[in-house]
Amino acid sequence: MSTEPDSTDSHGKRLSDGTITCCACGGDCEWEECHTGCEDGFFDAYDGDPLWYDPGDLVACTTCGGDGGHWWCSSPQCSTGMITIIRVPSLTPDNPS
Repeated sequence: MSTEPDSTDSHGKRLSDGTITCCACGGDCEWEECHTGCEDGFFDAYDGDPLWYDPGDLVACTTCGGDGGHWWCSSPQCSTGMITIIRVPSLTPDNPS
């Protein structure tokens, strides 16, 4: 039984130059900053609840999961939308990509 997913929807591939492409259509992916204003994916918990947290106690943003944003497939013909899994091809003699 294969452990590979049946579909490439929501999967992206990081190329050697650092760009991300959609595995479903091969289109370019674009980075979109998180709309909550977390900036780097984290909030200072002290700002939200100073009774329970000390200044500098960081908690991950629940919207972006601490990533600071999301990758999106920019191709209008593709139905993938948000890229949730980014694959990094290994550089082996069998897989030179």
